[in-house]
Amino acid sequence: MAWRKPLVFGVNGGLSQIPPADYLAAQAWIPLATATASGASSVDFVLTSWTNSDFFAYRIVFAHVIVSVDGAAVWIRTSTDGGSTYDSGASDYQWAFLYVLATPTNGGLGSTANSAIVINNAQGNAANEEMGGVIDFYEPSAAKFFMATYDILMRNTGGTLGRFAGSGQRITAADVDAVRILPSSGTMSGEFRLYGLKNAV
Repeated sequence: MAWRKPLVFGVNGGLSQIPPADYLAAQAWIPLATATASGASSVDFVLTSWTNSDFFAYRIVFAHVIVSVDGAAVWIRTSTDGGSTYDSGASDYQWAFLYVLATPTNGGLGSTANSAIVINNAQGNAANEEMGGVIDFYEPSAAKFFMATYDILMRNTGGTLGRFAGSGQRITAADVDAVRILPSSGTMSGEFRLYGLKNAV
């Protein structure tokens, strides 16, 4: 589908370029997959269910995610073989995040060599000590370092609300075609949705 940028009259007799509705729809986040975890060891999204190269970016939105082990973290890992295996070497990933707690306190954590991208720490497992937010990753089909950013809210082991914002990379150039979200220990439950952003048409 090609947008020819038709000229139309705008405010005060001026000219503007307004794309048609079908073009705008093609630029929106498109729902691709859903997952409901209940005592799951991981949630996997395999990108080979459609043409991965058709999408420039992906977004995972999640809500009411709770871990079974008090103080566990939540991780991201990537795959280059359609989810048959996920990279988990001790120095496969780098990550960094900033956080602010409602107490209020703030700080940051990171690693230059880790077996996963870490998106939070010390999550509680009591009732309502849940996590929600978004993870974005960009052009994973390119044979380059995988790039992800995330923005989440969570209650920690003391029941204190916090916000975490960070980024991570798989530090080997590769065509990533599956993404796994998992707790550092135990299991997790919650709702997950995957969306894709189509390449420009």
